Amino acid sequence: MNLAESESQDSQPGEFAGQIRGLRLVKGLTQADLAEAAGIGLRTIQAIEAAKHVPQKQTLMRLLDGLGLSPAEREVFLRNYTPRPRHRRVGSGTSSNNLPYWLTSFHGRDSDLKTVCERARVHRLVTISGPGGVGKTRLAVEVARNLSRSFRDGALFVDLVGITEGGLISERIANAFAVSHQEPPHGELIPRLAHMELLLVLDNCEHLLPDCVALSREILTRCPGVTILATTREPLGIDGELLWRLTPFEIPRMGPQNLVDGQTSDAVRLFVDRAGLVADGFSLTAENAPDIVSICSHLDGLPLAIELAAACLRHSSVPQIAQGLAESLSILQSREPLQDGHHTSMQASLSWSYQLLSPGEQAAFRRLGVFRGGWTLNAAQALLPDKPGLAETSDLLFRLVDKALVHLTASRYGSPDRYSMLEIMRAYANDLLVAAGEEHEARATHSSIYAGQVLRFGRIDGPMDSTSRNALISDLDNLNDSLRFLLMEGNDVAAGIQVTAELWPLWDSLGLVNAGLSWLSLAVDLSSEEIDPAIRAEVLLGLGVMAWTQRRVVDARRRLKESLALRIDAKDWRRVARTLSRLGDVERHAGNLVRSSSLHNRALIFFRSFRDEQGIATSYMGLANAERRAGNRPLAANHYREALAIYRHSNDTRGEGWALNGLALIHELDGDTAKTQELLTAALDAFTAVSDRRGLMSVRGGLARVAEQKNDALAARQELEEALTYSRDLGDDLFTAQALLRLSKLCLNTGDMVAARNLFRAAKDLIEYAPAGTRTDPMMSTDQNMAGGVLRLLTELQEVLEPTG
Repeated sequence: MNLAESESQDSQPGEFAGQIRGLRLVKGLTQADLAEAAGIGLRTIQAIEAAKHVPQKQTLMRLLDGLGLSPAEREVFLRNYTPRPRHRRVGSGTSSNNLPYWLTSFHGRDSDLKTVCERARVHRLVTISGPGGVGKTRLAVEVARNLSRSFRDGALFVDLVGITEGGLISERIANAFAVSHQEPPHGELIPRLAHMELLLVLDNCEHLLPDCVALSREILTRCPGVTILATTREPLGIDGELLWRLTPFEIPRMGPQNLVDGQTSDAVRLFVDRAGLVADGFSLTAENAPDIVSICSHLDGLPLAIELAAACLRHSSVPQIAQGLAESLSILQSREPLQDGHHTSMQASLSWSYQLLSPGEQAAFRRLGVFRGGWTLNAAQALLPDKPGLAETSDLLFRLVDKALVHLTASRYGSPDRYSMLEIMRAYANDLLVAAGEEHEARATHSSIYAGQVLRFGRIDGPMDSTSRNALISDLDNLNDSLRFLLMEGNDVAAGIQVTAELWPLWDSLGLVNAGLSWLSLAVDLSSEEIDPAIRAEVLLGLGVMAWTQRRVVDARRRLKESLALRIDAKDWRRVARTLSRLGDVERHAGNLVRSSSLHNRALIFFRSFRDEQGIATSYMGLANAERRAGNRPLAANHYREALAIYRHSNDTRGEGWALNGLALIHELDGDTAKTQELLTAALDAFTAVSDRRGLMSVRGGLARVAEQKNDALAARQELEEALTYSRDLGDDLFTAQALLRLSKLCLNTGDMVAARNLFRAAKDLIEYAPAGTRTDPMMSTDQNMAGGVLRLLTELQEVLEPTG
């Protein structure tokens, strides 16, 4: 008896034929090469690859030596090598499979794997759908590997890639069956399957959908022991189909200290794992974490894209990959075919999906690429060619949803349901739009949609109604792109300036100060004598308010005075009052408390004459803040309560939050810690409801002081770190410096001298080394009260952490 014959007694026919053959081909070896390298007879190699047996472990180890597998590759292979008991036969068939084998580990789909396995035990047709590159094939194979022993005749994997005619599907199944079960590919398929208990995996059905549907329906009807597991970018649509939509990995998030929850992020773990295959010793560090997060986020968490990006480490660094992806997806090219024979670039994967669309669907897909951050049904109708009706537009969008090119999601802000694309798909659609010569016309239509949306809401004087506000918040990315088209690219500067004038209160309320300042500054620079003075005055008001938000007193005062002059010239007394009120806030920051109160009282007179309740409440808040700074706490508390009553009556949640925050400051000064915490918690709820980042920053800072009073260093640190995320985004460097110094003091008190010094130096850099007159110079142009406190704390810590002499 020769070696092949002796080993075949213990083998599992077909179990590893495909894997060994695939490994050999990947390594570029012939059968003779492998036989020589492993010290095994050529006939044995041929028998293994013909699925006549699987070698016992001793022979297998010699095979792995001959294949030259790395330790990591060998570990993965052996982990999957779990032989069945000898001579296992159930009924008339032998459980076997031809499932493909990968050299890389299965990653990050534990929940999907468990759920799909459970579903496939109950349902006879389970379809895994999702966009290209999301990992449908890999999940299906792992499901089949887990379930193959639950079926008497095992699992049969049938790859439909490369088939162009539906009539060849049965032939492909028969050929796969012949290899797996050592039978010639002859006879009718259905009669052969009718008496089997088999898990049939049909991979990549989308380009042969009608034929796959017909054949699957026939198999399910006539072959009661067969369960079908299909992968496709579009559901089969058969009665009884259990659809499992596979989504990309969740986008990882950065923490307050530039650390990533990388060990709990499947996207980051996948990148690090694959990077380790091409860059020996690669690991996640605090230094490379931000760039890895950027890569995974830019690629929407798509596994294929992440693997291709990691492979770029052969010739690029992590920062270079992150920068390259910001410019183009073309770097996501595999230098050699992937093991499963599928796409070797994201471009190829996306192109495959696009080519399966009808001409009308292709045109719609291209134009939808101009949307950023999603869109509504009405917006799509206005943008699409030939302006279809709502019903036709809805039907078209749902077809794209079914094909996994578009996603339907409920709005976070209570607006109508929204559609969106993965960013990597949106970029591809936009590239197609440019290539088709349709970009300018589509972007012009897009800009008119969103500019019109803003202008329809009219001048924003007080709190916006929730419907208008929610609609604008949902479309901030689209609004930015509209302004880019109108202002930066000069397609309609006048319209862009008007949109900017209308939008700044929303930017301010959301804490999007840096973005708002950029657009407002550009609008002022581009404005000319032809621009309506009222619009210019509103832009200047926005610049002044946002400069005040960053505590830049000099800039804020200058811009607000320019705006006030234009308002007075126009005799627009209502808006004169608004500007006076804002100037009162600036003077309070400058330490001119008498001047501040005088300006707020002048504004109050105007607001009362107009019966403007919101304006009256704003004046009360300004007076309360000035009186609090002056030490008149009872009078300040009365003003806060008067403002709070008005805000509650008018359902102004943001105003209510600020009034509660002011009352909390009064109770903090009175030493009532419990009441302070109660009011701050209520203010936190209000600011959270309206996404007011400046309010959240202030409240978190207050809650940190409460924690410090309670000697709860951990809670204080958590609150300060949370506040820092807002202050940095707002560009409020003085608050940031103060928070860093408070964190430094906490670390000092707990004995962490290294952290205390690092935090102290970071704060010192913001304060001491900025050019005089900039927003970070507390002695020149910022909130004098806060600046004094910061400098006192800086001096106190410097005596301990950096003593002189």
